[in-house]
Amino acid sequence: MQKHLKHVIIGVAGGVVLALFLQVIHWITGSNAYILLYNVDYIPILKETDNEVLVGILFHFVFCIASVALLYPILNYVSLEDSLWAYVFIYTGGSGLLYSLTGLTERPHNWET
Repeated sequence: MQKHLKHVIIGVAGGVVLALFLQVIHWITGSNAYILLYNVDYIPILKETDNEVLVGILFHFVFCIASVALLYPILNYVSLEDSLWAYVFIYTGGSGLLYSLTGLTERPHNWET
């Protein structure tokens, strides 16, 4: 149970760091890349909700926690749990896949309103 709590904490911390990093990029460059963290327009059930902002934020953190909770045991099984490059490679690939899904959305959401 303690290991699961540690995975949740790491997932939430990683989600916060990623969100803050992309928000800083937005403030510096004006790029709206941070919107991709919360965009759920390409998921039919989630895009129909009344509170799109809350659902997007929850989706981001659930995905962060799940990715830690699922990836660590897999890398542990193949003895790569301590390899930084294994995490970098897999998270970069996963991020690329999620980014490609944003091509299915019709519009970026204005999260500043």
